[in-house]
Amino acid sequence: MDELNCLSGYSAKIQKSLTTGSWEDLSEILVQRQKVLENFFSQLDSMEMENKSDAVYLIKKIQQEDEIFLKLLVAQKQGLEKKFLSLKQSRKSVKAYQG
Repeated sequence: MDELNCLSGYSAKIQKSLTTGSWEDLSEILVQRQKVLENFFSQLDSMEMENKSDAVYLIKKIQQEDEIFLKLLVAQKQGLEKKFLSLKQSRKSVKAYQG
């Protein structure tokens, strides 16, 4: 049951890292969450039935949140690509003007 509580706390950390662009923190958080998930699933067989329904709910919630996080990440990636292409074009323009 401790894993359930621990897992539910990762969503806010992930969202914060995504919104602030803290990619190193995000990577570390995801590695930590993966370890907790692995431990959680290794104990699933011995879990009581009432806790299993909580686990199913939490897993579905994590999947839904991850889908949202992925969309946010893709949007941020596209924004960074646009900025990069704009910067690249600006540099070409400056070189053309100087040359």
